[in-house]
Amino acid sequence: SAANRFTILSGGSVGIGTTAPLALLHLKGGTATGEKSHILFENTAGAKKFAIGGGGSGVTNNGLGFRNVTDNTLPMIIDDGGRVGVNQTPLVNNFAFQVTGKQPNGTDARVVYLKGAGTATSIGSTGPTLALQNTNTTVNNIVKLSFESASSGETVSLNAINTNHSSHYGDFAINTRGSLGYSEKMRVMADGHVGIGTTSPAAQLEVYKST
Repeated sequence: SAANRFTILSGGSVGIGTTAPLALLHLKGGTATGEKSHILFENTAGAKKFAIGGGGSGVTNNGLGFRNVTDNTLPMIIDDGGRVGVNQTPLVNNFAFQVTGKQPNGTDARVVYLKGAGTATSIGSTGPTLALQNTNTTVNNIVKLSFESASSGETVSLNAINTNHSSHYGDFAINTRGSLGYSEKMRVMADGHVGIGTTSPAAQLEVYKST
């Protein structure tokens, strides 16, 4: 009822829309018009509005949405599976972090900008601007940078193959996809040997073709 819209328990928990808050601050939306489960931010002129909250169009019941109330778009969604979508709804059972490059007017934009703060002038002494790591600590684990087609899936990948942790460390493999399928085309071994058409070159440069 109208008398129970705001509750403060003796322990300090605050409930808005509920008489039994389950956290320090508990917000609960209702079914009536205007009763939304979100927090609204608005400038003094009322021209810019932004909301943070769960539920609603484009957000699953247990998800969290960051909504531009002015045009009702969702710049970012965190779904109930922990997947994050920026300028897009997260794809279920796909990538954990998904971004679509899009400017406010809807036109194409660069997607991610990474800038390292290192001042070193040699590759070996500077920190990584971008680090990719596999959580697998056994030998032969692979870390992949993949290039994909929206209609056909993976087309090219750059792969670090950690073959031996004591002496060999890692190989670098390039895979491409053609009419005969997806396969490795070139490998640079940790010892400096380069192979084209072979995964284990025995010379500084080895080119192999079955015919």
